[in-house]
Amino acid sequence: MELLLGGADPFLKRLKAAAERGDGEAASQLGTMYYSGCQVFEDRDEAERWFILAAEHGCYYMPLILYESLQENSPEEAVRWLRIPADQGDPLSCRILGMRYYHGAGVDQDQARAARLFRTAAEQGDTESASYLSGMYLKGIGVEQNFVEAAKLCRAAAEQGDVPSAYNYALLLHHGRGLSQSIPAAIKWYRIAAQKGHAQSAFHLAQIYEAGEGVERDRAASVRWLKTAAELGHTRSALILGLVYHLAHGVQRDDRAAEQYLRQAAQGGEPEAETLLQEFGFEPLASNQDN
Repeated sequence: MELLLGGADPFLKRLKAAAERGDGEAASQLGTMYYSGCQVFEDRDEAERWFILAAEHGCYYMPLILYESLQENSPEEAVRWLRIPADQGDPLSCRILGMRYYHGAGVDQDQARAARLFRTAAEQGDTESASYLSGMYLKGIGVEQNFVEAAKLCRAAAEQGDVPSAYNYALLLHHGRGLSQSIPAAIKWYRIAAQKGHAQSAFHLAQIYEAGEGVERDRAASVRWLKTAAELGHTRSALILGLVYHLAHGVQRDDRAAEQYLRQAAQGGEPEAETLLQEFGFEPLASNQDN
């Protein structure tokens, strides 16, 4: 049988004294002991008290471990422990707790609180939190819609390599929302996002070059970006490429390529693609699948 330490036990007294002097590791050890009932009677409230003290001195790891172990089967209990480092401003904990408040997972949904938590994390350089918060400002979720603030957050996250933020920043530049319109700058950020696998960014580049919007019209560049988007699974781009190759719009007619792209579009759920396959004399998708 495991020996339980009484309050007068010298080891326990020394550990508590160290914790109360600001030793985060000692406080964390006490919290673990009371949480697990190791050498002391199990007491979750006492565990929480010591974990809070540990967190105040920068020692967060045990509450985060408890959160990870409990989040799947006991989400409400998991959140109890996650709050401890989040209340001390730990950026990872703030982001995770922010996502829970955003979606109402294990807590009552509170998107305004989610925004505050994302803000705390973003101000410490957490790129994902800045990205989430920028999206909230773009759509007016949990905060008042504010394109200026969204642009600042998008740029900060994009400069740290966040692809969705690069795309959103390009959109804001493209349409002049929250900052001055600049097609060349929009092209720069669309290109960055597209080169990292963002299909919608490649599609926007194709549209810009096809229309000659703020740049010299360049159908060859438009087709290249359509191909990039289609390779990344963008079905609308595949549909347009089917038309481009069948109608020889800036390229040599190539019905084999046209059929290939139209099939991709049809398989991806573009309703016009199936109709065009039949209109252009290609084998319908349905009959091809039957074979």
